[in-house]
Amino acid sequence: ILVLAEQLRGEVSDITFEMLGAGRTLAGGSGASLYAVLLGSEAAPLATRLGAADKVFVVDNPQLNLAAPDTVATALKALIDQTQAGLVLLGCTNVSLGIGSILAAKTGLPMVNFCRAAKADGAGVVCTSQLFGGKILSDVKLADGRGIVSIYPGAFSPDAGKSDKTPAIEKVDVPVEAPKV
Repeated sequence: ILVLAEQLRGEVSDITFEMLGAGRTLAGGSGASLYAVLLGSEAAPLATRLGAADKVFVVDNPQLNLAAPDTVATALKALIDQTQAGLVLLGCTNVSLGIGSILAAKTGLPMVNFCRAAKADGAGVVCTSQLFGGKILSDVKLADGRGIVSIYPGAFSPDAGKSDKTPAIEKVDVPVEAPKV
């Protein structure tokens, strides 16, 4: 399970801790490892705050500072290929807007948007998504536990993703393409 950690102006966003908490619960139910990834220059010092993850990958590249969705999706695809991560959690926020659908197209994985709840179900994952501004809730099962899941802010407790543990931290290089204009 791979969580795209959101950071802005040197601070980790609450949605990151929400996703780490949800990811930790899913990892516990499936036996999977929980990874986080930080993108951008000067993101490395934030890695120690992500102790709920088993490992934090840091991609220190200035081209990834508030990069376009396609640029981020290309970097994440390379990291997915390296780690064999099958489930990716992204924030459903302005910072991550557009990344999920592009990443789903690049990987061939299904995407679940506006996820408000998630639970392990055997080898799969059941995500509850809100539709029409929350008027309808729909359960979507990722039968093999593989997919891109966009987490709705405020749906999970950020406290569940906070830990005093120090995670393993690994700097990685992935190809980064500037967007074509």
